[in-house]
Amino acid sequence: MKGRLRANYDFDDESLEKLGFHHDIYQLLENIGWKLFSDGVTVDMQEEVALEMFMTLEKTTEVVDDEEVPCLKFRLKNEEKVITYGEIVSLLGFKSNAYEMVQVEDGELDEFWTKIAKDVNRQRKNISNVTLQIFHSWLSKRILGRMRESKVTDQELNWMYAALVKKQVIDPTYIMVERWICEASSGTEEVGSGCYLTMIARAMNPGLRVIQKYYVPGRDIGIDHLRQGHYIGGDEKKGFIISEMDISLPDQRLKLFARGRTDWQVENIGKKVKKSKRGRLIEGTSASAQQEDLEVDLPPSSSAYWRNEFQGASSGQGYPQGWTSQWEGNQDQAWGHAAAAPPPFSNYGYPPPS
Repeated sequence: MKGRLRANYDFDDESLEKLGFHHDIYQLLENIGWKLFSDGVTVDMQEEVALEMFMTLEKTTEVVDDEEVPCLKFRLKNEEKVITYGEIVSLLGFKSNAYEMVQVEDGELDEFWTKIAKDVNRQRKNISNVTLQIFHSWLSKRILGRMRESKVTDQELNWMYAALVKKQVIDPTYIMVERWICEASSGTEEVGSGCYLTMIARAMNPGLRVIQKYYVPGRDIGIDHLRQGHYIGGDEKKGFIISEMDISLPDQRLKLFARGRTDWQVENIGKKVKKSKRGRLIEGTSASAQQEDLEVDLPPSSSAYWRNEFQGASSGQGYPQGWTSQWEGNQDQAWGHAAAAPPPFSNYGYPPPS
């Protein structure tokens, strides 16, 4: 059990800026209301505390204000503790009363997958756009605790759809907690929930000491991580590229919210540069297209649904017709009118003094 709990990952903002991914990734987080969660929750772990909690996790209910509510029960320093799911929502920085997933029609997510995939297959393994690849990896690790993620699950695809297309606030807390309990009782793989259990422990017992021996720092999704994961290649001296593609970074054509975009596949822009006999770049090849900023011709939509969704875009962010009003309505629904903001965050004493 001890070797399964892991500290989690956080974005290295400086690296994301250098590679050109920062703006789009944080726009995705903003669109589903996860920016506070990403920025405010520590990914470090106090292993002995997290392990004790993890081994004793149990779902229960308690009556709060004459209403029975779901709670998480566990042992902390040999004392039984209980925290409501609602309190966990607040600690994580999600928006209470938001949907767990965006509501979709039959086939809607399958159609979305064809717009972001390198190749369409039932296992959903290959996302085309490297920015979405990185976002999926972070989402899988931070929300579901899947430290060795491979294929895109239905839940992950739904949240990516919410962030990229629907722009709807999502609260995944219940799904996260249920997964902690399931992994604790029957799982066998590495899980990234140790940082959240440590955060809960610190919130319930502010006097809890940080013991250097058991302190496990979080890890960065930075240049080294992305290179090791084969998202990017190259180096500081020669410059960075997308792995296995002739696309230097940063590249404006990879932007997720480019005007008029109908899909997020990048294979059509990764062609090698062609030159005429006199050495001039041929129009439409990789290098010349890069100079055209975001005005790159993209493949046409493949269905009436996606034509209606995307081809009416007019703003610089690429919001299709009807998105703005839909998003505003979803915000009201998810946050509630005059809803109180979550409490301010602290790192609860992390990292410990060296």
